[in-house]
Amino acid sequence: MKKLMWNCYKSGKVIKDRCGHVQITWEDLLKRRNLVKDWKQKNKAFELLGDMTLEELSTFPAKICWKPVLIEIEPVGEFYAIPVEQLRTERDCIRWTHHLSFKSWFKETNWDAVLLRFCGY
Repeated sequence: MKKLMWNCYKSGKVIKDRCGHVQITWEDLLKRRNLVKDWKQKNKAFELLGDMTLEELSTFPAKICWKPVLIEIEPVGEFYAIPVEQLRTERDCIRWTHHLSFKSWFKETNWDAVLLRFCGY
């Protein structure tokens, strides 16, 4: 079975088992929620009319990125972290997708990018 390798988003180094995690920060989640709230206030008229341009839609805040990082660079702290050794195989990915799908904030993340990594994209 093929195992997925993770590289630290800060150093570029390969992350070995028990040496890192894939994370999102609560700070990023709160920032995004505030940006979405502000965006909706600013674009309220467009939302009601359902007549938004592609340019206007493109200003919608981006989803929170899952970032692989070495523990030595960012120890476990104020974020949701998945140890890399628990996210190496397709089975791991399915298990975590199921688990995360029950989190209220899950759709605010780019988990789809993680899924695409397992598909080889």
